[in-house]
Amino acid sequence: MIYRKMIWLTVILALFMSTGGCKKSKEVKDVISKKTLTVQLETGVTGQPAAGSHSYDLNTSVSYSYSPVTGYENLQVKLNGSPVSASGTITMNNDYTLNALAQRRMYFNGNWLITIEWDPASIYKPENVYNMEAVCQQNGDDITMEIDNTLVTGKVNLEGDFEMQAEAVGNGVIGKFSFEGKVDIDASPLTLSGTTKVEFYLESNPNQLFSTATGTLSGKKSG
Repeated sequence: MIYRKMIWLTVILALFMSTGGCKKSKEVKDVISKKTLTVQLETGVTGQPAAGSHSYDLNTSVSYSYSPVTGYENLQVKLNGSPVSASGTITMNNDYTLNALAQRRMYFNGNWLITIEWDPASIYKPENVYNMEAVCQQNGDDITMEIDNTLVTGKVNLEGDFEMQAEAVGNGVIGKFSFEGKVDIDASPLTLSGTTKVEFYLESNPNQLFSTATGTLSGKKSG
């Protein structure tokens, strides 16, 4: 009787070991036959596959394609650290990392020729057209521009829309300037257009507005 019980226990144990072994073997086979594509997309890049980890069967062909969004340029795509084209196909015979990045376009970096044409009806001087050279810098959204020894600061977005302000003091008068407009980001060289306004205050009484002038703004990048 004891002998029969031992036989049954041996059979049951053998069946258990056999089933577990098959399951483990299948799991190992599944791991070996799957490969991972890790996608890293930096700011300014769009495309597929999306950022994240993607699992594929061994030797699957995976298509990818990336491009910079508006306001970005100089796209770089790398596969396991080596440069590749912006679009292509990867054969998943191994684990891979795909990285895509682009640089923010700095519309205002460099020299510009700026023209301000004041409305004669509101002009405060006989001259109503001013042609000036401007030295500009852009850092992210932030703009700094020097026009006619006056510092102009402001913001520009990825689409080229900008707003800038400046203040000048002379002859007992404070002039507070504002500029707004848009850079034609598809033009070569870049151009801009917009409007400008200045409010005049007495230096002796900075809160007293006594005159205003409005006009148009245009510009062309010169270097």
